[in-house]
Amino acid sequence: MGQFVEFNAEIVEVRYAANGNAYLDVGGRYPNATLTLVVFKNRLSRFGDLREFAGHTVRINGRVTQYQEALQVILESKNQIRLE
Repeated sequence: MGQFVEFNAEIVEVRYAANGNAYLDVGGRYPNATLTLVVFKNRLSRFGDLREFAGHTVRINGRVTQYQEALQVILESKNQIRLE
């Protein structure tokens, strides 16, 4: 927890919430994802349409944290995620 990681994973689902944030689920659909990539609404313009990642394997880098009981990586920049 709290460690910087770099790994490949398949994005199972991309969700845009009513609060304006985007969530990219790994390892299962919400609420059963093993890890969620979070893009806060004030950062969305840096990423374009995140739905392009759905169903694809991506390379992710960032710090793993825990929110409630779920693991997450908060994406701040497009450099943290790319199609593999």
